[in-house]
Amino acid sequence: MVTIFLLACGLPSEKNGGDDWGDSGTGCLGGGEPTIEIGTGIGEVFEALRGGEAVGLTAAPQGGFGVPVRVRTTGLRVATDDEEKAIVEAQLDTFLGGELSASFLNEESVAYCQGDGSGLMDGLVVGFDQEEYTEQTLVLLDGEEPTLVVTAFDADGRKAESSLKVVLSL
Repeated sequence: MVTIFLLACGLPSEKNGGDDWGDSGTGCLGGGEPTIEIGTGIGEVFEALRGGEAVGLTAAPQGGFGVPVRVRTTGLRVATDDEEKAIVEAQLDTFLGGELSASFLNEESVAYCQGDGSGLMDGLVVGFDQEEYTEQTLVLLDGEEPTLVVTAFDADGRKAESSLKVVLSL
């Protein structure tokens, strides 16, 4: 899967003396107002999720279960001077009925520079309380409308956050 992302990454642009990744004004080295979108997709494809959209669950790498997401960023550093990727911390929070159900900080999320200067993070799962929602009790989540909150922090201290209310369909 990493190969797919590496193939999808852009090359250094000619503007700014070739020290900028991507074609946007700020590029993958960060700058401007940071933004983040929560979505899905495979390979180079990113499809933004819309509020109220039905989503499923999967096993979460941090344990338990959650909603698998892909994240697109702008304005965050998603490349280094030498590589078309960078570590971006991702705070993944899930709220049910206005109450925090689970929170996980992924300190080793990799963001891959895209040709347009945006960043793409994959393999993130916004989870639920793994003690309350086990394989035996996941059915209780069917039809629930959690709010997913993803906050990303780059190596330069910039932050972007997005939240989205979805409908669980199991």
